[in-house]
Amino acid sequence: MKVRMRTKSMWISMLSCIMLSGNAADMPLKDFGALNSWHAWRGGKIAAGTEQSILLNLPGTMERVFSYTKQEEARFGDFQGISFRAKGDGGRHTIYLTVRTKLMDRTVAYTAPFLIEGREWQTCHAAWSDFINESWDADMILNAPGGIPVSAVLWRFTLGNHCLLTHANQRLPRYNVEFADMKLLQKAEPRIFRNDPPPSLKSVLEKMKRGEKVLIYCHGDSITAGTGVGTKRYPVLLEKMLQEHLKNKNISVRTIAVGGARTIDLRVSAEADFTGNETPDLVTLMLGFNDKTAARPKEWFQASMNDLIDRISHFTKGKTCILLMTTIPGSGPRFATQDNYADTVRTLAEKRGLPCFDMAAIFRPLGQEGVKPYFKDIAHPNIKGHELLASGLMKYLLGNL
Repeated sequence: MKVRMRTKSMWISMLSCIMLSGNAADMPLKDFGALNSWHAWRGGKIAAGTEQSILLNLPGTMERVFSYTKQEEARFGDFQGISFRAKGDGGRHTIYLTVRTKLMDRTVAYTAPFLIEGREWQTCHAAWSDFINESWDADMILNAPGGIPVSAVLWRFTLGNHCLLTHANQRLPRYNVEFADMKLLQKAEPRIFRNDPPPSLKSVLEKMKRGEKVLIYCHGDSITAGTGVGTKRYPVLLEKMLQEHLKNKNISVRTIAVGGARTIDLRVSAEADFTGNETPDLVTLMLGFNDKTAARPKEWFQASMNDLIDRISHFTKGKTCILLMTTIPGSGPRFATQDNYADTVRTLAEKRGLPCFDMAAIFRPLGQEGVKPYFKDIAHPNIKGHELLASGLMKYLLGNL
């Protein structure tokens, strides 16, 4: 009888240990590779991969809804992040993972970007704090006090591209990425962005004046990308103006803006945009029209812009001067809607000690009727408008020499 009792106690102890280790272990998302569970859209295509994985042909998106048992759901609080394995096709591709739910008739979404490079399998992970808040409240951070618990959003997953366009409104070429082994992590170290102080604008301008090689990135949305004007966009005009005025053919101005981009999109793509074979000496940053269209309050816009600046500073290791430019007015009904965003950019530049070109101050005094000849629609300047943008930015830069 004692032997049986001892044996029973031993099995209970062993079972307890197994249960405890199970609670402490990472949790694979069941049936991750089941093709019939995924729904492809926005041009994405899904096929079976090589290692119980899924192969996504992009650009596009795939989405699925997971279901959990009560026991699995009770464990959500044990996890600090998520991971998966990915294999690319040799290029450099930014993939995003979004988790979302509905709250008070609004969608609450959180996105984590991952840079996939080369052809080998790589492990990607993100802590919950690494997910970018896409909701309407800047303080609604995933799994943080005052925010959304992880258990509320671990149902609907989206993988793919945040934007279907790339720099200067070029279409993303098609490519393949393979995914496998998605799981919740018991431990996940959050990513910390260094806030390296950037070089001064004057130091960059002096390099131009000395005839040295200078690379400028113009970043933003469809306005900077040149929607409707193509190669007559202001970054192209600015390069020619600077080269001629400073007699320096070593000045290059590149357009890395993307049509339709919001601040969240540029945050997602920041690692790919600012790492690689070259580092710009100067980046100009002007956006906000699409954030306002998405009804983001100025507090959210400020927090999002602040994070974008942090990411640019981090990925360029403090080697790039960041020049903020205020959001410009639109035409017609959008003439005054950007004013508080312009104020936000001015305030942010002052707080962070960054240079700021008040582009809005060029357009706003023209008045609602006076700006119409400079716009092709309510959002996009025409060629005359881009000439005004280029000449205004040129005067600002030369005025800081």
